[in-house]
Amino acid sequence: MVKTFKQGIFITLFFMFTMSVQAFAASFEASINRNEIAAGESFRLELSLSGASAKTAPDFSVLEKDFTIVSRRQSSQTTIINGNVSSSINWQLTLIAPKDGRYTIPPVSINTDAGQIKSNALEIIVSKTAALSSQHGNSSVQALSVAAIVNKKAPYQNEPILYTVKLIAARSVGDVTIPEFKVPDAIIEKQGDAKVYDAKRQGQPVKVIEARYLITPLKSGTLKIPAFVFQGQIESAVQRQRQRSLFNDSFFGGRSPFSMFDNLSSYEPFAVASKEISLNIKAPAVSMDPWLPLSSLKISDNLEGADKAKVGEPLTLSFTMVAQGAVGSILPSLENQVTANGDFKIYTDKPEIGESISDDGQNITGWREEIYTLIPQKSGILNLPKIKVPWWNVIENKMAYTTISARKINVAAGEISAKPAADSEKYLEKAQIAQNPAPIKEAQSLVPETKQEKALPAYIIMALGIAGILILSLIGLVFYLWRKVSAESGTSENRQPTTLLPANEDKISLGAIRNAKTAEELKNTLRLYVHQHWNAPRNASLMSIYALLKEKSPENKKLFTDLDGVLYAGGDVDLEVLKKNLYRLLKSSNSDRVKQNKNQAPMKSINPS
Repeated sequence: MVKTFKQGIFITLFFMFTMSVQAFAASFEASINRNEIAAGESFRLELSLSGASAKTAPDFSVLEKDFTIVSRRQSSQTTIINGNVSSSINWQLTLIAPKDGRYTIPPVSINTDAGQIKSNALEIIVSKTAALSSQHGNSSVQALSVAAIVNKKAPYQNEPILYTVKLIAARSVGDVTIPEFKVPDAIIEKQGDAKVYDAKRQGQPVKVIEARYLITPLKSGTLKIPAFVFQGQIESAVQRQRQRSLFNDSFFGGRSPFSMFDNLSSYEPFAVASKEISLNIKAPAVSMDPWLPLSSLKISDNLEGADKAKVGEPLTLSFTMVAQGAVGSILPSLENQVTANGDFKIYTDKPEIGESISDDGQNITGWREEIYTLIPQKSGILNLPKIKVPWWNVIENKMAYTTISARKINVAAGEISAKPAADSEKYLEKAQIAQNPAPIKEAQSLVPETKQEKALPAYIIMALGIAGILILSLIGLVFYLWRKVSAESGTSENRQPTTLLPANEDKISLGAIRNAKTAEELKNTLRLYVHQHWNAPRNASLMSIYALLKEKSPENKKLFTDLDGVLYAGGDVDLEVLKKNLYRLLKSSNSDRVKQNKNQAPMKSINPS
């Protein structure tokens, strides 16, 4: 009995010891590759689980309070030493601390078959030192820095700001990706693809990757623009040092004898972020619908055909709004003010809107063009209403108004309003018959007799029908021969199909652009040319004409924005040079009419080096 009791105690102690050893053997270790970094630089946190099997993934949410998780990877490893088998699971996280300071990386917990286990806490120091000038830390980030700027720190609600972010690389980089960028309580609009160009920093050549965004705040108060994270591959420090070895001296003409192996250079991944930016968004100053904060607003109008206005004949009325400090999409419609007129039937075209950004990324110019077709309904002096648009002047901080004065149009009587004398007599005769029913009956009784007296013999009707068929056949044959001759003639001369023009409208040549005397005449000549030769709308805007061109580039777009600036924003330009460049551009694109693709293609990785 005693022996059995001792055996039971021994077995119980053995299992308790075994379980305690297993629990002691299970571990979840945390380590970092650097404990001192610069703000915006990335570092790697590695978590390793051994001695237990994971039931769930680790809880990384505790890290998101102070760090941005750029990427995460998982791997497993099995090791056999002297017949003993051990396995482990590793998680590698790339983290970024946006601000400087001293941070504690908190313990991360994980559920395993040995229970819940937590990793050890770690300390890390984040300094203000820029990555490009840093003399410490991982070599992969020493040659990188990110600069982020905004053109306004305290805009109004609904006032768009320009956000420009640049990756500056002093070494070769590749596979650089632009992240999906979001800002809470704001509308984000990416401005084209990222630009890549060369520059100098502290006298050294660098490569710059620049991205631009329009950020429109939707609420007043503090708006935080989060850190912008670039990721990619950068040339390793070992390869960089080899290229700067003693072989790269003047003895070898500045070229390494090992340059043939440059393609074998190793790259390592990087992640680097900008600083977070805080904006103070001001609430609307007054009650205004829509709320329209701008630096300036100009409106120009144009009425075609007013000097020959007639009842029933269409006129074309157009308005162009140009605003500094706004995109075209927020400019208000004038339709309610234009259509509040009973003297005309009014038809509205789809408005054209757009914006342009200055080269320095500091100014936004938005525009909106509206076109209306007016059909006068009566003759005499008709009125077009006054146009008035309220807006808030953000420079002077006060309400402002931009107006277009009312105008009068002298409309002549058209053909549809004049009744010929014969028609008047018919109306009078019908009125008299309506007042005397007896003559109506008498007239009706005479109708059958009159028809019998005028009826033609059947053989005459048949002869006339045959003659008509022969005449129509002859006309058809002549028309067919004429079309055939014209088609052969057109083929031999290699003619291009042309657009049918209204009566009395002759096509202008491209040379007419060079003969324009004023900016307004140049705009009208451009419109007429693309209307006649490219099937564009008669009153196409300058930016819609640019969208039809084959060759699209900032230089070509600037030709149209310069002309737009002269017409609507009081700009100044050498008209002769502008005409010459526009003539050359339209001539090179004369055979292609390309529609503008409004849907941007997805961003691909950038390989600037």
